[in-house]
Amino acid sequence: MILADIPIPDLELEAHDGIDVPHDLVALSEPLEPGQMLLLRTLDGVHRCAEVVGLDFTENETIYRLTYGAPMAPEIAAAVARPPRSALRHWVDDIDVEVLLGELADAARRTATTSQAAAPESSW
Repeated sequence: MILADIPIPDLELEAHDGIDVPHDLVALSEPLEPGQMLLLRTLDGVHRCAEVVGLDFTENETIYRLTYGAPMAPEIAAAVARPPRSALRHWVDDIDVEVLLGELADAARRTATTSQAAAPESSW
């Protein structure tokens, strides 16, 4: 998945579910296309999955209309951003799926454990 750094603080993204970003601000070497998925990383280092839902053009600029989801755990972002195991093949084997599911399950367990430890005790 394409990793795109955007010079916008995550707090600014919290108020919306989409953003219009000029190509130069994203600083990608290749243009994006509608329907393409990417991983956004904000100034704060927060990662969010995003989709290009449209393009707008000015005289000098291409502007990407993006929608994005909630922030994701760093472990999940690392798994999503990881390059494919082999650049020579264009398919996914069963073992690739098993490994990724195992990594996601481990990350979910760590997140749940951290959340439970950080939660205040109930006064019930």
